[in-house]
Amino acid sequence: MILPVSDASKAKIMVVDDDQFNLQFVRKLLDGVDVQLRMVTGGEQCLKRLDDTFDLVILDRMMPGMDGIETLKEIRKLYAEMPVLAVTASAEEDGKKFYTDLGFTDYLQKPIEGDKLKDALKEYLPPQKSPFKEGDSEAAMASPDEDDQELLQELSKIDGISVEDGLKFCGNSKSLKKFLNNFATAVDGKALEIEDAYDRGDNLFFTTKVHALKSTARIIGATELAQLAEAVEKAGKEEDFNFINENKDKLLTLYRSYKEKLRVICAIINE
Repeated sequence: MILPVSDASKAKIMVVDDDQFNLQFVRKLLDGVDVQLRMVTGGEQCLKRLDDTFDLVILDRMMPGMDGIETLKEIRKLYAEMPVLAVTASAEEDGKKFYTDLGFTDYLQKPIEGDKLKDALKEYLPPQKSPFKEGDSEAAMASPDEDDQELLQELSKIDGISVEDGLKFCGNSKSLKKFLNNFATAVDGKALEIEDAYDRGDNLFFTTKVHALKSTARIIGATELAQLAEAVEKAGKEEDFNFINENKDKLLTLYRSYKEKLRVICAIINE
């Protein structure tokens, strides 16, 4: 539940991510959870809006401009004890020690799983502001909804989509429908951002946007696309420009193909 930020009795959480898709995803995971949310789209916004009334910051590690590590350094100058959770889609650096050594309190792996987020809130929010009461149902993070058989049947026909993964990360068919529609709607604009960054030779922005694509593809169960994005992102971090040059068009062609692949799904959703 999103409550007015003036309600001091509720836990106050700031979520920082440059990608609106990821912000919407966290918001959906917290539907029905009695907390106040402030969603911001970058490190600079975080620092402008953060104050000592916040109980927790959920901070994406990889963002254009001021990234998560740079943002954390500034947060720690002001609020040394404030719990700050890193959010990362980079498997090679998993592990709590890596992030605590950087100054984070803990980390969450992308795509964030509802149960893992719930456990983090239980651990790091002040007990007196915990939105979870003794005996709460394990399903508190998301209310069950009716099965959407037509959607799932059509989705299972799409090459490159794992219905099982999509339901796992989105929690239910209602959420999956929303994120599939958002994903398809954003394809043209997001693909153009990646292409423009490549054409400008801006490897950092290119890699950051491919990183975001990897995460959103995983959320909807687009496994093949996520795996290719991960490989291109890795090449970007290592400045392996030969690999990027050889695979950029393949990545963008595959990404853009999902607009057509999801056309029937979107028609069902928007009926």
